[in-house]
Amino acid sequence: MRKLKLFGSKGNRRSEDPSYSRWKQRSNALEKLVPTLPDEGELRVLDLGAANPSTLNFFTRSGGQLTVADFYRSYLPKRAALKDGAKADVFLELLNYDSRTKFDLILVWDLLNYLKKDELTLLMEVLHPYCLPGTMVLAFVATTSHIPASPLLYRIEDARTVLCEVAPGPKRLCPCYLEQDLLKLMPGLTVETRFQLRNGTLEYLFSYKKAERHSLP
Repeated sequence: MRKLKLFGSKGNRRSEDPSYSRWKQRSNALEKLVPTLPDEGELRVLDLGAANPSTLNFFTRSGGQLTVADFYRSYLPKRAALKDGAKADVFLELLNYDSRTKFDLILVWDLLNYLKKDELTLLMEVLHPYCLPGTMVLAFVATTSHIPASPLLYRIEDARTVLCEVAPGPKRLCPCYLEQDLLKLMPGLTVETRFQLRNGTLEYLFSYKKAERHSLP
């Protein structure tokens, strides 16, 4: 499994900027999920957000393994120059693990709000080899008209609390993906539960069922 680098690159750094807005929110999905996770020493987690010591400690204090991808911040600098069909190579580069690697839990956070429809499909396709039947996927899907310009920074405080950080600046239009759209674009996912949060976000807990794999474009 790829060695975790908490502060190995600029893209993986957790913000310490005092201008960031921060708040805590109860995560009903996390609270429901934690008791069902594999026993200590067996848990394997992929975090598609930025590295954070709090989240690392939460999963590794009992011997679990956490791999951090910081996907969007690694992908964004390459995105504008990509031609159609070239995205697949970048996705494969950014999410490239040993073929024996399997994850029990994938922390997607609010990444889905920042990907286009074809990118949602690519993400699931690239993650396919690393998923087991029953792999859990935690995601926040916005339903408001606008969202921050870039994904929030998340860290797990405890088994029911997530701390969120957002950079100052203008907002962008929200794609407002419907549940049926996500399930169609990301085959293999099924909804285990969903919770409506006060900030206009749906907190999803998906599970993965191996779907027939299609060739990457």
